[in-house]
Amino acid sequence: MKKNVVFTICAKNYIGLAKVLEHSIKKFNNDVIFYIFIADDVDPDLLKSLPDNVVVSKNILSSQISETEWNEMAFKYNLTEFCTSIKPFCFKYLFDYQLADNVIYLDPDIYFFSNINSIFSLLNQYKIILTPHITQISEKYEGDRPELGLLSSGVYNLGFLALSKSPEAEKLLIWWGNRLRTFCFIDPIDGSFTDQRWMDFIPCFFESNTLLVSKNKGLNLAPWNFFERKIIVKEDNLLVENRQKIDGITLSVDILIFAHFSGYNYKSILNGKIEQNNIPNLKNYEDINFLCRIYMNALVEHESDILKFIKEEYTYNQFDNGIAITNIHRRLYRALIDIGDCLGNPFSTIKSSYFEKLKKAKLLSYGNGVIDKVNKANLRGIENKMKKINFIMKFIFKILGVDKYTLLIRFFRPYSRFENQIFLLDKDKNLL
Repeated sequence: MKKNVVFTICAKNYIGLAKVLEHSIKKFNNDVIFYIFIADDVDPDLLKSLPDNVVVSKNILSSQISETEWNEMAFKYNLTEFCTSIKPFCFKYLFDYQLADNVIYLDPDIYFFSNINSIFSLLNQYKIILTPHITQISEKYEGDRPELGLLSSGVYNLGFLALSKSPEAEKLLIWWGNRLRTFCFIDPIDGSFTDQRWMDFIPCFFESNTLLVSKNKGLNLAPWNFFERKIIVKEDNLLVENRQKIDGITLSVDILIFAHFSGYNYKSILNGKIEQNNIPNLKNYEDINFLCRIYMNALVEHESDILKFIKEEYTYNQFDNGIAITNIHRRLYRALIDIGDCLGNPFSTIKSSYFEKLKKAKLLSYGNGVIDKVNKANLRGIENKMKKINFIMKFIFKILGVDKYTLLIRFFRPYSRFENQIFLLDKDKNLL
C-alpha cells in the first residue's frame, strides 16, 4: 500500500495555523500522514512540547544542506523566501528516507473542505501536479489582482504541489533545489519570485503524461481567482462554478477541495474581523465571505493551539546579540557572496564578522525591523512626501534637461537595489 504524505513548512509562530490545516485534512482523511517542517531553530523546552509530526528542518536536512550553506540561505533570504527555498529538500527527504510514495505540499494558510483522496489518485497516473493561479481566458480581465502582478509571481501557485516518487520527480527536485540555494528571492529586477517563477519552466521539461496542470476549480481556490470562481451550496456540499459564462457556456462544476486563505490576517480573524492584506481592492464576494466564516470558526476552535505559538520569534530575524536584521543587511550580504567575499557565520557578532562590518559603516538598525514593513500603502503622509520629492525632481530636471533626466531615472531603478549599495561597506566595490 502506498504511503501518502502531506507536509507544510512554516516558522514556529505558525505552528498553530499549520495544526488547523492538519485538522481540516484529518477531518476527511484520518489515515493521511501529516508533517510540519519548522524552518527556524527551536529551543529545547519548546521542542519537548511539540507533537511528533513537527520536525526541525535544519536537523533532518543536514545531509542536503551543510550548516554553512544553511546559515547563508537563512540570512540572505527573508522569512518567506527561506521557507520556500527549502521546499524541494523537504520533498527529497521524504522520498529518500522511504517515508512517502506520494507527497503533497501545502502552505499553512490552506483549509480543506472535502476529501484529499482525489489528488492522491491522480498521482497514480501523473508524477507532478500543479495548479495555475487562474484557469479562464477572457477578452477583458476583471481579476482583483492585476494581471501584471500575476505575471510577476509566476503562472503556478506553489502553495500547492503534488509529486509521486519517480525518476521525473527526482530530476525536478535536484534541478529546482540547485536553483533555490542561490535564487529564491522576491526580486522584480531579476524576474524572480521565491520558488514559483522557476516552475514556469516545468511544461518545457516534462511530457503531458507526467505533468498535470490541473484546471479543477476546487483546487487552490484563492484571492487571485475569486473573480472567476463562485461557491455554491448543494445538498450540504460546497461546489465551485464559473462566476461568468465563457462564450455563453457554463463550464463544469467541481467539488471544493481546498481554499488558500493567502494574505488573510489570522490574528484579526481570531478577533472576529476578516482582513485580506495582499489585495487591497479585493471585491466583497458573499459566497467567499461564507467560506471565510467557516475558516474563522475553525481558527477560533483551535485558538489555544494558535496562541500557544503565535508569540514565538523567527530565529533568523536577528543577529546573535538580538539586533534586528533588515532587508538591506540581507541583500548586502547577498552582494558580498556574489563576489566571493564571505565573512563566516553571518549571524555572528564577533570581531571581523559581517556584523562588525555593518556597524563600522553605520548600517545597523536598532529598531525591531519594522522599516521593512513600510510601503506606499501604509506610509503616513505619503502624498505630502511625494509633493516634496516631485519638487526636488522638477528642480533636477531643469538643471539636467530632458535627455539627461531620462537617463538618471533609468539609472535609479537598478541603482536602488540594496545589493548596489555595497559601496557603503567598501568604497571600492560597485555591482551595477
